[in-house]
Formats: sequence, structure tokens, C-alpha cells
Amino acid sequence: MKSIQDLPRVSLGIYPTPFYRLDKLSEQYGRGIWIKRDDLCGVALGGNKVRKLEFLLADAKRRGCDTVFTTGGAQSNHAMLTAACAARLGMRCELLLKKRGVTEHRGNLVLDDLYGAQVRFFDTDDYQDIYEAMNRRSAELAEEGHRAYPIPVGGSTNLGTLGYVVCVREIAEQAKAASMCPAHLISATGSGGTTAGLLLGASLELPKAKVTGIGVDDEPFEEIVPQLAAGAAELLEGTLSRREGDFAMFYHVGPGYAVPNPEDTPYLEELARTEGILLDPVYTGKAWTGMLKLLEQQPKITAVFCGNDITAIGALRAIKDRGFKIPRDISVISIDDIDIVQYLSPMLTSVHIPVEEMGKMAAKTLIDRICGGHTLPMKIHLPCYLAKRESCDKPRTGPLFPAPQKKVPASKTASE
Repeated sequence: MKSIQDLPRVSLGIYPTPFYRLDKLSEQYGRGIWIKRDDLCGVALGGNKVRKLEFLLADAKRRGCDTVFTTGGAQSNHAMLTAACAARLGMRCELLLKKRGVTEHRGNLVLDDLYGAQVRFFDTDDYQDIYEAMNRRSAELAEEGHRAYPIPVGGSTNLGTLGYVVCVREIAEQAKAASMCPAHLISATGSGGTTAGLLLGASLELPKAKVTGIGVDDEPFEEIVPQLAAGAAELLEGTLSRREGDFAMFYHVGPGYAVPNPEDTPYLEELARTEGILLDPVYTGKAWTGMLKLLEQQPKITAVFCGNDITAIGALRAIKDRGFKIPRDISVISIDDIDIVQYLSPMLTSVHIPVEEMGKMAAKTLIDRICGGHTLPMKIHLPCYLAKRESCDKPRTGPLFPAPQKKVPASKTASE
């Protein structure tokens, strides 16, 4: 497989972005929850689109283009970031946006102007109409001596998908440094490219991780995401390696695409008030709420009882690799109490088995029988005790912070 470093890429963001554990909410929900802060990438207001644009705009430059087109909703983060990145590279930017919902010139529309983008609105819900307008505009610019590079909604092309293959490599390196191993990679899915990059990246860098997309639109992402991932793999002259259960979609659209869901507000307030993190209410906010709903559907394991100390040593390592704290998140107890367990970190709680006394009693009984002594079956009781150490504590009796009051079943709702 070709190295991703061999493909053209312009440097736009400041990477790697932070990757860390949300300690308070991890304890509340009984799971090790880590966050990748691509909002801190250093371009405009940040976000996932910058990684895609590093590959897409490099391709535009390679083709000799001086103008970039893209599309989206009126408040599209992708469109705004495309304008910002184009300005940084000295390229013209034209945004062909859906008019629906535009009542005031505010939000990202103000930023689009600030970055020097030319904005045109289209009264249509069909992106195909806008792509046809892009083609006509490209022909007009060609007559003027310009060359345009069209980017589809969300930058979700095979090439753009590679941005999140790079991101997974970052996560793998950061996770290794933190002595943890991600079991799940979860992201918002609005056009499919980010989730596809996570799927391909996980197959290359984190083969044990499962990728879950939280759909914020009602497109058939179960088909779109693997197709994009496979197309990105072809650019690397490889194939997408799949395994059973490596990818799933969970839809949390709410009232519609790009429309805030009032039922999500308690979850977003909870994150802000416990971890100091703000999420936008239509993409990452919906993904965050959808993820928490998934966690609430799963049984919470608070303790593991191992059949022997050797198994328990492996369990301690596996629990730590998944980002959990022992015994805060999960307690571990075992049987044997071999000498080494009191030197582990944390020291292992184990049932002490009097192995030496058992051996002495077995030998004495055998000698008695050889010498014509006891011949009937005997029941022998030897003292055992629990050697309580650091790996066990009382289970959580409740969350540190009040749970959100409003919780609605997640459903796949058609956007209006």
C-alpha cells in the first residue's frame, strides 16, 4: 500500500490536536470517554473539514486551479472553512449555498464575507441543481482565464476522506502514549467523509476499534461510508480490510438536518458545566447526545471476578488499555493471592488460598492411607481469607452530577 505521505497535501491546521479523557463524565457514565479536539486546529473556528481540505486544496493547486467552489447549507461550517483555507492559500472562493432558512445575514454568513468569499444562494433542496450551476460557472470563469476546482458538500470525496485516516494515526500514537487502546471511535456523520476516514484509518492503525457514526442526516450512510472508505483505500493502492461488527450507524437527526434539537440541550449543558466544552447544536452536539444514548443502552459493568491471579493480571491491563480507572470505574478481584499481586499497580484484591497447608494435608492423608490409617472419605476445612487491596472499592451509587432531565428515544427522522 502506498504511504499517505506520498500524496499532495498542504499544511493548514496545527496538528496533532489534543486528545484527552473526560474524567468527570467518564465516571458519571461508567465508561472511559476521550475526546479529540479538532476544533482547536488553529484555522478559523476549527473543525473536521480542515483535514479534508488539506488534501483537496493540494489537489486543486496541483491542477493549477485558482478558484474553489463548494456548497452546503446557508450556515455550513464546511463552506466557511473552505473560504478561510482558500484565503490562506491566496485562492478565490465562491460559495453556492442553499437559501432555505436564511432570514438574516449572521453567523457563518458574516464569516464568509470576512474571508472574502463570493456567496450565491439557490432556492433548491437538490444539490444536483447546485452542481450544475457550478459547471456553468466554471465555464464562465474559464473564458475569463481562471480555472475552478469544485468540492462537493462536506468535502466528502475519496481524496478528502484521507484527512481522517491521518487523524486516526494521530489518535493511535496519542493513545499509546496515554497507555490506552480505543475500543470505539464515534463521530457525527453529515456527509460521510469523516466517518469513512475513521473506518479506513481504524483498519490500518487500530484494527480492534469499532467505528460508529451518529447520523445527523437521513442519508443511507450504511452504504455511503464504506464506499468512500474503499475509494480512499484505492488512492493508497490498497483495499479496505473489513471485519464483522467494525462499523455501525446510529441516527439522531431530531427535527431535521442542520436544525437544533431542543431535547439535546440538557446533554450539551452538562458537557459545558462539567468539562468546560462547547459543542454546536446541529452536528457535534447531536453526535454527543447520540453517543450518550448509546452508552445508556449498554449495561454498566462495575466489577470483574477472575478465576485466578494470572487471568486477573491480564484483566487489569485490558481495563487500563480501554481508558478505565481501577477501582473507580471497575473493581477487580481474583483467587489465589500469589506473591506478585501485591506488587501490581493497583495492588490486586485476591482470595488467599492456603496452598502450602493444602499440600501438607494432602501428603499427610496419603501417608495415613499407605500406613493403613483412614480409608473413608474425609472433608477437610482450611482457612481462606480475602486479601483486600487497592483493586476493589464500593460500586458507584449514582452520578457525580445530575443526569439530564429530558431524554427521548433516538430515532431516524427524515429531514424537512
